[in-house]
Amino acid sequence: MRFKTRSFLKANRGAVLLSVVAAVGCGANPDIDAEESFGRTEGALTSQQGIFGFEAPLGWTGSAGNVGISTTHTEGASSLSLRNANYSLLTSQALSTLSGVGAELAIDVLPPAVASWGQLEFYATSATLGWTSYQWLGQVSLAGLPVGQFAHLKVPLSAAQQQKLKQSYSDLQIRLAVNAPASSTGWLLDNLHFTSLTQDCAAGSAYALTFVNQTGVDATMLENLRCTFFATYPLLAQRFNPNASKNVTFSFVENDKNPAWAEPGISTIFLNKAHLAAHPLDSDVVVHEGMHIVQAGYQDPVQGWIIEGSADYARDRYGLRNLENGWSIPKVWAPGRHYANGYGDAAGFFEWIDSQYRQNKPAIVDALDDVMRSGVVSSATWIALTGYDVVPLWAQYSNNQAPVQAPAGITFYRDDNYTGLSFTIGTGTYGSTELGSRALQDAISSLKVPSGWRVTAYEHDGSQGASIQYTADTPSVGSTWNDKISTVVISNP
Repeated sequence: MRFKTRSFLKANRGAVLLSVVAAVGCGANPDIDAEESFGRTEGALTSQQGIFGFEAPLGWTGSAGNVGISTTHTEGASSLSLRNANYSLLTSQALSTLSGVGAELAIDVLPPAVASWGQLEFYATSATLGWTSYQWLGQVSLAGLPVGQFAHLKVPLSAAQQQKLKQSYSDLQIRLAVNAPASSTGWLLDNLHFTSLTQDCAAGSAYALTFVNQTGVDATMLENLRCTFFATYPLLAQRFNPNASKNVTFSFVENDKNPAWAEPGISTIFLNKAHLAAHPLDSDVVVHEGMHIVQAGYQDPVQGWIIEGSADYARDRYGLRNLENGWSIPKVWAPGRHYANGYGDAAGFFEWIDSQYRQNKPAIVDALDDVMRSGVVSSATWIALTGYDVVPLWAQYSNNQAPVQAPAGITFYRDDNYTGLSFTIGTGTYGSTELGSRALQDAISSLKVPSGWRVTAYEHDGSQGASIQYTADTPSVGSTWNDKISTVVISNP
């Protein structure tokens, strides 16, 4: 099974690593629901100690949910508790020049339950330092953290960030963006601090990673790819396929048109050297491809759009630096999108299904994963999981804006011999956006043309490039035109 992957990345800010080790909570009272106002006196603490230790009165404010303190902690006397919020911005009081600035910014986190998704993002702002808007510092995943113990999470700081933080100022504010499943019990945060030593990201891992033909790839990129793999692949395997291969190979290739692809049968991820050179922050590409390795074992025939949509879903949930790369999946329908396009179009659709029809149930990607390991996804599958088949679900998702089949016209198919997803289109001109809304942009392989109808197909959007005309049924458009049609002009003289 071979999956080709597109890249939606924009090169941007610095790299982020994640390491997790256990830190046992040492509070005398383990009741993490025990909260009180931040308005108590901590006169013996300095501003940095109190705020970084989540001890200071009114040291942090939250944009959503209930922010308080808990007596379960890893240092000091308390930790911060965030309850009843899927997304909240925790902003500190203004801080004066920090002491002990090191190579990493670390924090202890205790989840209320094992989360299938979640991120904690770090920001800072200071007009004195020239950070007039919030400066991205890094991100860690909250998915899969164990319950009952604090996890010690770290993000590395660039040399430039460290140099800035060592300067003099009195207006620095730290912001922690918590994006995780809401809980009435509360996420606990404690012991924000700097550290100078980084444990090898592969230390103690049950998984092994081998590089092949990595000559010429930047050393920092290699390390970021490696650490992203060890931070995310075990979580994907734990969630979707505990029997996934524990030995994975990264094979670096030259001059391929695809950024990356995976071959689950040999547990190998292929990475395009040219793409990595052009996108030096794109280490999260291995999250998408790692999901493909985890998907090994599906029964044929598989639906590629579900596979690619699930992989982008995994990247959205587990990627370490989606935000800094400007990478995201669509959250609403828009012209040009269709679930059968896979990737982000399908991933956003899956998240909508979860919010509407899978509340308090396993996510739709988990349910589909189970089905594909034992059989084939069908209309009955969708109805059993949501109460609706996939087409009416898509209509709901689009608020009935997605195009529907024309009652008469030319029928296009995504595969040869009139197979695969099909769509009937009436007279008119349809560019890449219109074809994309029908899952046909650069995806047409065969077509049926009723008597008297005619279609002119163009290589590029806007009726540009080479063209070809069809006036009869065509079981295969051939290699020259297969998956290369971006505009069609349909007429019925």
